[in-house]
Amino acid sequence: ATTEIYTLSLHDALPISNLLGLSYRTIHSRFNGESEWGYTECVKVRDAYFPDKSLDYLFATDETGSEEGRE
Repeated sequence: ATTEIYTLSLHDALPISNLLGLSYRTIHSRFNGESEWGYTECVKVRDAYFPDKSLDYLFATDETGSEEGRE
């Protein structure tokens, strides 16, 4: 499922890896859904890139149903 966070591209992975203190490979795995985002990581990314959005909005999936009714 596509979420708002995925409007960031893999081009953004290096700055995000630096922001979070994680390797590029780890961030790449997060973007590809191979590993999960931690809560603290989500907050840091939200604060840096989408300060006006909620975590629910940014990281919602079809499975949670939170994408319904998005503007």
